[in-house]
Amino acid sequence: MALKPRFWLALIALAVVPACSQPVHISDSAPRAAETLATVSGGGFPNLRSVDGEAVPPNLVAGRPDAIVAPGGHSLVIDYQPCTDANSCALTSVTAEVVLEPGRDYDIRYRKDGCSLWVAVTAFVRKQEMPCRTYLWIEDRGTGAAVWGAAPSDSRT
Repeated sequence: MALKPRFWLALIALAVVPACSQPVHISDSAPRAAETLATVSGGGFPNLRSVDGEAVPPNLVAGRPDAIVAPGGHSLVIDYQPCTDANSCALTSVTAEVVLEPGRDYDIRYRKDGCSLWVAVTAFVRKQEMPCRTYLWIEDRGTGAAVWGAAPSDSRT
C-alpha cells in the first residue's frame, strides 16, 4: 500500500514546525534554570523585533520565536499598526521599556477599536472622521496585568 502525498506533507510539517519555533535565548550570561528567566512571546502580530538592541530573527514557518531573557529592565522594539482613522493603518514600531520578573511569561497584546472595513468604505459620506483607537500593551500571562502600555478597560481582550 503506497502512502499518499498528503501523509508525507503532514509528517514533514510535524517534524519542521516544532523545530522552527524554538525560543531564542537573549542573554550574555551562562545558561540558567527556566524559573530564573522571563519569556516574551514574539510571534504573530504585533511582532517583537528586538530585545536590548539584539534582533529576534524571523522564521518563515513559525513567525518570530519567543525571547527568553534574564529578569530586570529591558528595551523591547515592537512592530505594530497605529490607526488614527479607518483609512490609515501603516506599519511602525515602538520601544517599550519594561521590567520583567523571573519565571514569568509575557504576551504583547494589540487591539483596534472603531476601525472596521465598513467604517473605511463609508468614510466618504461622513462629514466627520470616526477616530480609531489602538491599544498596545504587554501583559503578564499569569496575572493578566499590563506591565507596559495601554490596555482596554473592558473585558473584550
